[in-house]
Amino acid sequence: MSEAQRILNLIAEEKEMSPNVIADAMNKIAYHESWDSKKRRGIIPNRVQTGNGPGRGAFQYEIGKGKSAEVGLNRIKAFYKDVLKEEPPEWVQELPIDYNPAELDLDQQQVLFLADHRMRPRSDFKKLEKMDVDEWWGKYHQTKNDPSKRVKFKNHAELYEADLLGAPGFQDIPVPPTEPGRLDFELPPMPAQPAEEPQVVSEDEVMGRQVYLDRLF
Repeated sequence: MSEAQRILNLIAEEKEMSPNVIADAMNKIAYHESWDSKKRRGIIPNRVQTGNGPGRGAFQYEIGKGKSAEVGLNRIKAFYKDVLKEEPPEWVQELPIDYNPAELDLDQQQVLFLADHRMRPRSDFKKLEKMDVDEWWGKYHQTKNDPSKRVKFKNHAELYEADLLGAPGFQDIPVPPTEPGRLDFELPPMPAQPAEEPQVVSEDEVMGRQVYLDRLF
């Protein structure tokens, strides 16, 4: 079991919710955040965004002093220390404060996402049981809750679900065990692609222009 799978299970048990709900949201967020309109796919671990406060990786954590990547690293350490009461993995301990999330593997980026939102004020995975993923993303990950960006998120979520049903490399998310307290649910592997050169996202693409229209034609 990977570390991300273990953390997912523990958080789901703590929140008394299905890990399936968290996994689905996490996959859709990564799919949207790292979407490549030319390759028509998302969930790209080495995705790079240009512009002010550049985002990096599958979840587009921003690098820079005081930005979300730095804050996320502090929250991972706090999560292991205060919640799990254990030492963080060696890779966490060795990360410099100015690390690049796009250089982490996908499992490590999932740990970043899960631990960050577990420790982030007001962010709560439990709210996914009552909120649509686009609303949760807008409030707690994108944070500005821009209605136009939420529309783009919904479009990408539809593409993700279509890919999940038919595209090679995607697997159906398994139904978690119904017996309470069991931690044998495993997070389905997100469709990591072979290593490639970092990709630059244009400002137009970041704004979501033409992404959905390109899909239609």
